[in-house]
Amino acid sequence: MLELASRLLFAAACVSAAFTIGFSFFVVWAASRFWRPPGPRPEPPGGGTLPAVTILKPINGVDIGLYANLASFLSQDYPCLQVVFCLHDPRDPAMPILRRLQAQFPGADVEIVVSRGRIGFNPKINNLSNAAGLIKHELLQFAAWLAGFRSREVIWRGQSYRIGADGLLVPSDELGAVPALV
Repeated sequence: MLELASRLLFAAACVSAAFTIGFSFFVVWAASRFWRPPGPRPEPPGGGTLPAVTILKPINGVDIGLYANLASFLSQDYPCLQVVFCLHDPRDPAMPILRRLQAQFPGADVEIVVSRGRIGFNPKINNLSNAAGLIKHELLQFAAWLAGFRSREVIWRGQSYRIGADGLLVPSDELGAVPALV
């Protein structure tokens, strides 16, 4: 009985050692793939070019990490990107940060919109609507949390759009008919 127990214990130790060695090799392989420098950008689906995008970002005050957050928009490796920062007050404490971003990313297509125009009660929506005249591209991304905005459908410039999972507006004719919002 003692011999059987020692053989089982030895077999369990061998299986454990083999698993540990195998797992160690897997961890080294996975880490090497994770830390590998990125290769060339993959081609977009269909072999075409990536679509131009405008990001609308309403700003109100300064949060912790605001500079790094906004710099992440401007440091993206994307061929045609416009970022529109929307403020309602020229004395907003974020204005110096936005000017610093413009200076540090001179090649980026950045607009700063300061407008007190109001179309409704929600200041964030007012800021975004005041930027409408500066939008250069058909695809929009709203970089804002719109509380209570549950609809996935939008009407813009007379065209019906649906908000995709990534926050981009996609023309409804690409997704099927979308009913107009009233």
